[in-house]
Amino acid sequence: PSGWNVTGWRDPKFEKSKEIDLFLYGTNQENYYMTISSGIRGAGPRLLLYQSSSTNLTHWTYLGSLLSVPGNFTFNEEWSGSFGFNFEVANCFSLREKLEDGGDNETIHMFTAIGTEGGNTTLHQSTHWSIWIEGNLRKPIGMNILASGVMDWGDAYAVNSF
Repeated sequence: PSGWNVTGWRDPKFEKSKEIDLFLYGTNQENYYMTISSGIRGAGPRLLLYQSSSTNLTHWTYLGSLLSVPGNFTFNEEWSGSFGFNFEVANCFSLREKLEDGGDNETIHMFTAIGTEGGNTTLHQSTHWSIWIEGNLRKPIGMNILASGVMDWGDAYAVNSF
């Protein structure tokens, strides 16, 4: 988006998401979604969400920030560290509760795995670490954070899902 003083605009991840289609449109429209890891100087990290139809992957529409938190935000400093000032290598995935595991076979849990940059916490000497976030989608587009944690307090950083 124009007018932003970004700290980064990187690490695109592309995928079809039936869950986001159903949330936004009520039906599976076979759309592709792209996340961009980013941040806005003086505001905080952002996970940007774009959409394209499966018939024209040369045209992408910016939907908004899937994740938008203030700089150095923490869900719980002891367990989730700091979200820093810039996101890197972010990727999203969903998990559906299974009947055989005690679930209802309908509830979907949305997750992101994100590298954070520029964070500050008294519990960790590094300014880079990987975190996970569980949340639910909200309209017009965004994610309410339900839980978060650090994946590794060591040197692991650029975690990906597949």
